[in-house]
Amino acid sequence: MAVLNGHIKLMPRSKDRIANLPIDTFFCSLAEKHKESAIGIILSGSANDGTRGLRAIKDVGGLTFAQDDSAKFNSMPKSAIASGAVDFCAFAKEIARELTRLSKHNYMRGDMPRAGDGKLRTATPS
Repeated sequence: MAVLNGHIKLMPRSKDRIANLPIDTFFCSLAEKHKESAIGIILSGSANDGTRGLRAIKDVGGLTFAQDDSAKFNSMPKSAIASGAVDFCAFAKEIARELTRLSKHNYMRGDMPRAGDGKLRTATPS
């Protein structure tokens, strides 16, 4: 799974890869395409798939979430949390509430100026 041309695309598994890590692949492509606008969430799962991808999102300034110990299968969220790649750790419902709150913020709607867009004003000393 990857983000290509603004769409999620399913990709065939590589024959020469030992481990199949589709969440890492998806999150890494999301980070590459959407940079600081990317949001990655790991709710439940086994092993450590997603940890490298959340790190990629965090490294470009995106936001990362993981479900806390309430996850039925918690090794994926625990791996991500232990790696330091998680910004927010909470119950799934709390993550949903936070995403709703963030979606209403001007920055997430694109209403705020960003560096490099020519609209950001800098303060001048008086």
